[in-house]
This record gives sequence, C-alpha cells and structure tokens, in this order.
Amino acid sequence: MLALFLAIWVAGPSQAQEASGLVEPPAPAAAPQPPLPERTFWEPFDKEVVRVADGSLRVCSSIALPLTIVPGVGDVIGTISDWFCIIPAAMAVDYASAWHGRRESHFWQPALALVLKKGFETLVDTPIMVVTIGAIVAVAVGGVAATVFGGLPVTVVTAGGVGITLVVYLGLKGVRDAIGNFLFDKTFAVLVEERGDEAAADERAEGWLQPGMEGVPGGFGLMATVAGSRPSFNWSHAVPVVGPIWRSGPHADEIKARTRRYAREVLRVEKQNLAGMDATAETLTGIQGWSMAVGHVALGVGVGLFGAGLGVALTDRNDEGQGTAELLGTAGLVTVAAGGAAVVVSVAADRIQPLLVPLAFGQAE
Repeated sequence: MLALFLAIWVAGPSQAQEASGLVEPPAPAAAPQPPLPERTFWEPFDKEVVRVADGSLRVCSSIALPLTIVPGVGDVIGTISDWFCIIPAAMAVDYASAWHGRRESHFWQPALALVLKKGFETLVDTPIMVVTIGAIVAVAVGGVAATVFGGLPVTVVTAGGVGITLVVYLGLKGVRDAIGNFLFDKTFAVLVEERGDEAAADERAEGWLQPGMEGVPGGFGLMATVAGSRPSFNWSHAVPVVGPIWRSGPHADEIKARTRRYAREVLRVEKQNLAGMDATAETLTGIQGWSMAVGHVALGVGVGLFGAGLGVALTDRNDEGQGTAELLGTAGLVTVAAGGAAVVVSVAADRIQPLLVPLAFGQAE
C-alpha cells in the first residue's frame, strides 16, 4: 500500500494508474475525414439543371418503350413509368445542385418542380389527343360527305386530312415539351436559393450520392446525360426539311461532350478509346435527323398532292378529271403514310439513344 501511494505521489495519478493496470490507456485519436472530391461547376446552371431533369424523365420513357406497344396496358405502363421516374430525377437534380451548382436544393424542391412539369405535360396530352382524334373524325365524316354529296374522290380528302393532322400533332407536342421545361425551370428557380460554399460543403458531405458512384445510380445518370443532351436552340434547326439535318451534327457533339464530362466529373473514370460511343451517337442522331427530314418532305409532298387533287376535282368534273384527282389523292395518301413512318423512325432513334450510347460507353476501354 505504501509503495502504491509513493507511485501516485511521484508519477502522478494517470501514469500511476496506467502502471498499476487499473485503467486502460486512452483510445487513439480518430482519423481525420478525407477531403471531399474536387467540385466543378456546370455553367450556365439554369440550363444544365433543365437538361438533367428532362433527361432523367426521358430515361424511363426509353426503358418502357417496348412495353408501351402492348395492347390495352401499354399506355398505363408508360404513364406509371413516367411518374415513377420523378423520384430518381429529383435525386439527380439534387446531386447536380450540390456538386455542380450554387443553389441549395433539397429533394422536395426538384420533386415539386418535376411534378408540375409532368402534370402539365400529362394534362395537355389529353387535349392534344382529343384534337388529333377530332381531326381524324372530322376528316372521316368530311371525306364521306365530300364524296357522297360533292363527288370528290375519297383519297383526296383523306390524304389532306391525315397530312394536316400529323403536322398539327407534331407541332403541339413540341410546344408542350417547351412549356413543360419552362415550368420546371421557373419553379425550381423560385423554390431554391443561392447558398454559400460552406453550406454546400455540408450538403455534399452528407449526401447519399457522391462522385465516383457506380451501379444503378451511375448508370441511370449516364442514361439521363445522353437523354438530356440537346443542342442549344438555333433558328436554323427550325427550318423544315434541312433543319433536322443541320441539328443532327450539334446534337451528336453535345452527347459526346456531356458524356465525357459526366464520366470525368461524376463517375470519375477515364476511357481511353470512345470511338465506338462516338460512332453510335453520330449514327443515331443522323438517323433521327435524316428520317425527320424525309418525313417533312413526304408530308409536304403529300399535302401538296392533296391540294392538286382537290383543285382538279373541283375544276374538272368529267370522268377523266375525276380519275386524275383520284390518282393524285392516292399518291398523296401513300406519300403521307411514308412521311408518318419516317417520323416514327426518327422518334425511335431518339428514344433508343439513352440505351445504346451508354452501352457503347460501357464497352469502351
């Protein structure tokens, strides 16, 4: 006992207790947290975040495309997949804001903006279909009336009605998409605020998604990047026939550039040879552009043949004139059908880009 007292008095309480084995030595200090990966900014972020949101929603449409052709349930499957995609799309926008933007975004903010965008597009889809179906019905009824009472060839009326209906439908769908993106952009800008870098660092450190992600999150982001890669607006791209062809080159360049940036800054991988991916992007955007150009030409020619057949039918009422009008109407109807098929090919090429381009990226070394 006397020896223990002397040890405490000479060495001090802590050293004596350690020497006597009464307490364990203090635990080693916790290792410092590794620094966060380097942050990069995507500018202008207001346009970039719209591309992230729109591309994320398009991914589910591309994945569900084969199922949407199933009779009876195709539309239901497509609608459910589109709405379900709001969840990963909101997470993608949240990640982009934290790591590549200057806005303090939380999940509920992009989710609400995406709900408004998707809700508007779904709501407008119904009137668009009503207008389209109404036009088809009007064409059918008008064609019968014009044939029975006016003596006009039915093919003439049908060619004109179908051609004009397709043109109106494509125009309405384009306006719908533009307004939907506008709604998301403005809603997101109102809901989120600019934030300092310290707040952004905390959000990045606590986020579930981190640079270097793999698996499903990384693959979904790559698909969304391809789907959202759209060239900047240029009036030349709106020119009928040649506009889609002029647009295909910048579209492919945008896919290649943004995919490389995503791989470098999000996946944190470097691919040495992306020639296969580049060729895939160029081929698909080329098919998309040239098919749409063929569609424009065919629709224009078909409507023109309708006009010519209608003029002949109205001005030349004899049998020979009616036969010519019938021939023009038939040619117009066939041409319009070919134009519709070309438009379908163009849309299909656009839809499979988020599937085939990432696949080619994964095969690259």
